Amino acid sequence: MAKSYYLLNEKLLKLNALRRIVSGRAANEAGLHMGQLPVLEFIKRNRGCTQKDIADALQVTPASIALSTKRLQRAGLVEKRVDETNLRRNMLYVTPKAEEVSCVCREKFDAIDAVMFRDLSEAELDWFDTLMTRMIENLTNEYHIEGDVHTVMALASRVHSPAHTTEEEALC
Repeated sequence: MAKSYYLLNEKLLKLNALRRIVSGRAANEAGLHMGQLPVLEFIKRNRGCTQKDIADALQVTPASIALSTKRLQRAGLVEKRVDETNLRRNMLYVTPKAEEVSCVCREKFDAIDAVMFRDLSEAELDWFDTLMTRMIENLTNEYHIEGDVHTVMALASRVHSPAHTTEEEALC
């Protein structure tokens, strides 16, 4: 059975990689880099947040968020406002241009998903959803990894970075 697990995991990895490639292209067409989209979406959902709030939620370094927000500001997608109750604190907000870019990205991603799930019946989609939910619950419960999709993805990218690879992991 281990071989079939391996083949299934290969297919999951390929599906994820294909979707990331196509989504990355769509984000680039909308004027964003894929890494900027989770930051922009967090700011959009949490208007008035700080860079620290984003770094904590996405589990990335404050320095990388500072760089991302600076680039998003230069692109006219994010604006910083000084908190009137604490003049040392900057709060982040999306601009009307960001709302438009976000909408364009969402439309592109919905179109990608429509292609990916094309020709699957409602019953097949429900079955697939049930299987994925069960697999996610199995891993979450066994290894105590909590968080929304962006948090888990950020954590996964940190775990796989060279700085976090042990000699034993490199040999596997």
